[in-house]
Amino acid sequence: ALPRRHALLGALGSALAASPGSSARASPFDDFAASQLQAKSKIFMGPLQTTLERLRALRDAESAMDVAALAEALGAATLDCLNPRGPLAAYASVRDVCTLRILVKSATLGPAARHAPDDPETKQVLAALDELQASYDRLADALAGPGPGPGGDPTENARDAAFETCVSKLRAFAAALLACFPLDDARADDTRAAFPELFA
Repeated sequence: ALPRRHALLGALGSALAASPGSSARASPFDDFAASQLQAKSKIFMGPLQTTLERLRALRDAESAMDVAALAEALGAATLDCLNPRGPLAAYASVRDVCTLRILVKSATLGPAARHAPDDPETKQVLAALDELQASYDRLADALAGPGPGPGGDPTENARDAAFETCVSKLRAFAAALLACFPLDDARADDTRAAFPELFA
């Protein structure tokens, strides 16, 4: 049995060594691990795409919303990073309920990916998240302002600008979050292609 096993392993090793491109790919297991990592990166982009869609929907509907509906929509659009909704509000003071911060923790501290606190990827994604959160705060301030007056333009323009800033910061955050996944260029491009609006 042992000679047969050694012969089989030797043949497998020879086949891998002789296969085209084998020098660039250590083993099929490496390729499988890279595919799994890419799949995780796409899963992490999903909530960001949801945020983008909800921000656009809120922009179209906010003028007709009352205060309660607007507060609920802000919580939904920001994935509870601003004005946590329902039962999450009770937990917000003792645990993090912001979906985006939870994603960042998983992409820097694990299990999705791991980076040291002083790694460039960690610093960049944390900075991008801070800027996105600040844009949410500015959006809330703009939406809480007085409704359009006779002219209407200053308030409306401020709200439009606040929404545009949120989208811009969201896209920057998406790029920083994707960079936390150690993907080769082809796999990273494939993830970007799956979310064209996020990486426009």
